[in-house]
Amino acid sequence: NTDVVGSTATINVNGGTLAVAGDIVDGAGLSTISLSSGGTLNLQPSGDATAGNISVDNLVISDGTITNYDTLSVSNVALVGPATQFTVYAGQTIAPSGEGVVGPLDVVGDLQLRGTTTMDINKTGSILSADLLTVSGTADLGGTLNVTLSGDAALTAGDSFVLLNLPTVLNAFTTVNLPALDSGLTWVNNLLV
Repeated sequence: NTDVVGSTATINVNGGTLAVAGDIVDGAGLSTISLSSGGTLNLQPSGDATAGNISVDNLVISDGTITNYDTLSVSNVALVGPATQFTVYAGQTIAPSGEGVVGPLDVVGDLQLRGTTTMDINKTGSILSADLLTVSGTADLGGTLNVTLSGDAALTAGDSFVLLNLPTVLNAFTTVNLPALDSGLTWVNNLLV
């Protein structure tokens, strides 16, 4: 959906495989990918050398899979059927609302992270904002957490960002990469993940 007016776009994969050589990118409207009846969305079909990226508002999975993507930028993941867990595998990246954009990622169900999770934090003037990953079920952490800072103001002592809202957590991120800080400042990770 590249309509700058903001139309609604929906991709339904109800059984079978939809192979896309390239990216699926939402331009400005409301976009949804829905997978059911064993449907598969393959972002690197045979003969394609590069895995595609997906940027959508909603991902609804009742019974299906997304394979071979590079980065999934999404605001809502709803696991509504037999599927109860979404997994980000090694070599894949998930970014709430998109890389370089502060926003939410709400997962209804369980989330297993084994690839890269990219989170954005921002300080513009005195205003702090950050991506927020919320999981209604179990969050099984792993892989790499990359946090990127943007904005026009330097961080100062006492600045605080909440990145994760996880009622049930298993494991920890294997690697955590945080932005560099000015001299005299250090990061405090209250979750110790």
